[in-house]
Order: sequence, then structure tokens, then C-alpha cells
Amino acid sequence: MRTAVGSLALLISLSLATPALSLTIDNFEAGPFSVTDVAPGPTFGQQAGLAASDVIGGVRLVRSNATNGGTTTNALVTTGSPDSAVFGFTDGAAPLGSGDVAYIYDGVADSSSNGIGGTLNVDLSSFLSIDIESYGTPGIASIQLTLWDGFGSQSSALTPTVNGINSFLLSSFGLVNLTDINSIRVAVFELDPGDSLEIAHISAEVPEPTTGLLFALGLLGLGFRRSRSN
Repeated sequence: MRTAVGSLALLISLSLATPALSLTIDNFEAGPFSVTDVAPGPTFGQQAGLAASDVIGGVRLVRSNATNGGTTTNALVTTGSPDSAVFGFTDGAAPLGSGDVAYIYDGVADSSSNGIGGTLNVDLSSFLSIDIESYGTPGIASIQLTLWDGFGSQSSALTPTVNGINSFLLSSFGLVNLTDINSIRVAVFELDPGDSLEIAHISAEVPEPTTGLLFALGLLGLGFRRSRSN
């Protein structure tokens, strides 16, 4: 019993002493930008020299793409308050068009997507997930995360957007070396005519300290069960 209580005290102290880790990939506080594509596309716009506290690697590459004569808009207007990138698709003369947008982070200021040649060299192995905060009508478009290391890339499945946090578990990216990620891309596909969405924040996250506390309580429960059975 004393051993279980001592273990609980140690685990609680560790869980409370260890703060939740978070790595900002893009908080969309650095800008503004406006990238509009009239099909055929895509159209790219790049911002370099940004603060690494706002945009990982200090370089943000923005892509807009439209099909069938439509127009895809992708813009950020910084106001000093919490900001977000707003994007949408407007159909053209040809019906049944669609749009997509992407935010690419590779640390290279050359106005192109560098993939395995990116220079982020960021270690994501200690993080649980990459979380993308988006707002709009849930499910009207699909969101995808792609990671590159020095040898190749892996993409998540296309996932319908949710109103809030779109979370991608890094444990599912077993084909890339999470200790040395060179490039990161967040893309939103399947924007239909009239769709409008926004992304407010992209970050790598680990569980809150309370997760460790719950784990400790679970171990304590197991300890009580064992002591009673003995």
C-alpha cells in the first residue's frame, strides 16, 4: 500500500512539474498575404524572413489552385488580434469546378516546394500530434497533412474538416523519420462553389500534464486491487 501511494506521489509530481509541450508551425499572426488563382493554376505566394515564433523555419509558401474556370482565394489580414487565413472557391463559367489551398513550410526561401530538400530539420518524435485549428462548415472540404524527411514523404488520409481541432497522430507516420523532418504541408482539398473556411493555428502538441495525472490514478487503482487480492 505504501509503495502504491509513494508511486502515485512521484507520478503526480512529475505530471504536474512537466509542462505541456507545444511547437508552433504557423499561428497566422505574420502576414498579410493574398494568393488568388483563376483556373488553370496553381498560383504560389511566398513570405520569407518571418519570425520563427510565428512560422516554423521563418518561411511560408502559400498555394491556391482552382479548376474549370473557377477562382480560389487564400488571404490573411493581420489585425493585431488573433488572426486566421481565410480561403474559398467561386465557380466560373464551367460548372462543377473545385479548389484547394496549401500551406508549405520547408525553411527555404526560393518560392518553391522543396520536399526532401527542405531545411527545417525539426525533431517531432517527442510530440503526439499535429493539430490544425479550422473553422467553417464541418465536412465541406477535406484536410491532409504531409511530412517529408531526407528520403521521402508520407501523407495522411484525406479527412473531412471539423469545426475546431483537426488532429493528426504522428504515430501514424511510420514511413518518415520523425527525428529529422525537412518539410511540412497542410492542404485543404475539395472546396466547392461558395465554400469558405479558415485556419487559425497549426502546431505540434503533446498531452496536457493532466493526462499523466490520470495515468497515475489508474496505476493507483491497480495497486489497490492487488493489495486487496493479497
